[in-house]
Amino acid sequence: MGITIAQWLLSQWATAVPGRPTVCLACDGKSALQACFDRVSIAPTMEQFDIISTIRAILHESNIAFLPEHVTGHQDKKVTRPLTWLEERNIEAEELAVAYRQQLSNYARQHPENPRFFHEPAALFIKGVKQSSLQSERVQELVALPLLQERWNRYHTVPPGAEDEIDWPLL
Repeated sequence: MGITIAQWLLSQWATAVPGRPTVCLACDGKSALQACFDRVSIAPTMEQFDIISTIRAILHESNIAFLPEHVTGHQDKKVTRPLTWLEERNIEAEELAVAYRQQLSNYARQHPENPRFFHEPAALFIKGVKQSSLQSERVQELVALPLLQERWNRYHTVPPGAEDEIDWPLL
């Protein structure tokens, strides 16, 4: 996480910086950037609640003034003018993200590990998978549906062969 790295670098290399240093925090996800810097409260049911609340806590506790800046993504494929420094860094970050997704794919994993972030007061794991938002319908589906399927199989409530015809996610 770039924010944490900026804080660490400042603590290691510039321990006696007078005032509050300013660091530009650029992102090609405009809604993600806004969600992290907005002063509007967020709910645990919000998508990516875990990472957004963690970033907000770090920003609040930091002695660095972070200035958000939106960078339009994929500029290497869209413009003919020379790219800005931030656009070039964004392209590098995209290439690293693609390489990381490929690495996950090579290990037959769809998603990276998502441990509890150090600023999270709590996290919900269901069958070893961390839930990044706490939407009651989704949590109920992940907890209750496997148990319901197991019960129906045990008591032969659903005839053999019909189980494949059931739209389980719809339940």
